[in-house]
Amino acid sequence: MDKVSIISFIQANLQRSIAASRVLSRTVSVKGIDLTLIEEPWDREARIMGLNIPEYALFSASGTDRSRAYILTTKETAWMLPGFSYRDLVAVLFKYNKEGAE
Repeated sequence: MDKVSIISFIQANLQRSIAASRVLSRTVSVKGIDLTLIEEPWDREARIMGLNIPEYALFSASGTDRSRAYILTTKETAWMLPGFSYRDLVAVLFKYNKEGAE
């Protein structure tokens, strides 16, 4: 019998809330979430705050005034697809194998 592969993910609209960002950050790090889809994170002076989690990378469209969509995933499991990303949409190629995220 083959082992079942499961990708754990969360989608959240943080509405620029400090508390929501902190809850999401803790949940991702404690539960080891593979993929997090984020809208309107907490920011200050064009910097995303509260989502600097060790071993995770944060992706957003570059060259925009202020991105509203982000993807947070474990490092080295995703690559940005800039041709498919813009202010309200982020696209990444996500690598996953039968044992889990690499």
